[in-house]
Amino acid sequence: MKKTYHHGDLRNALIESAVAIVGEEGLGGLSLRKVARRAGVSHSAPAHHFGDLSGLLTAIALQGYRQLTDCMRFSEAKADPKDTLGRFQNIGQAYLDYALAQTSYFRIMYSHFSEEAKVDTDLRAASSETMAILEKAILACQKEGLVRPDNVTEQAGFVWSAVHGAALLLIEKQFRRKGIMVEDDFGSSVLRYIYQGLQPRTPPTSST
Repeated sequence: MKKTYHHGDLRNALIESAVAIVGEEGLGGLSLRKVARRAGVSHSAPAHHFGDLSGLLTAIALQGYRQLTDCMRFSEAKADPKDTLGRFQNIGQAYLDYALAQTSYFRIMYSHFSEEAKVDTDLRAASSETMAILEKAILACQKEGLVRPDNVTEQAGFVWSAVHGAALLLIEKQFRRKGIMVEDDFGSSVLRYIYQGLQPRTPPTSST
């Protein structure tokens, strides 16, 4: 078997092996023994670095959130600094792009694989950081009157839920059937409707 381990980088080699297995077999097909075999190292190596399967998944989820944060920041920065709405929309697009490009990471990040992972300090901090980017973007839109001055946390939760649901539908290829919106249009449409849902309400015009 071809070994994937490189000296001095065993931890990352194990993570890469695990991510590859999830991509091929799903979360149910993952085990420390399979990870070790794929990385070409002893069966005890994953346990030495991560303790157990939950520890490995927590490490992968942490790395995934950090990658997602970097993608969101990079995409946000590509917009004109004065284009507040563009920065907000780019964040949503970055989320969709990451989910489709790194599906295995994405699945692991949002799988409830253990109670230990849920309370892991670093993981919670990394997850909160991604939400903070979204909340900051919404606040900037509020200041310019682009979205309603409602509770930012609730608005961010709405946006996150909608974009996350769209990402899952795209991953599962639910929009390739005849008569349903094609994938290329679906993501941008979701982002457009999300923004419309946050826009300030205009009072109805009275008919005289």
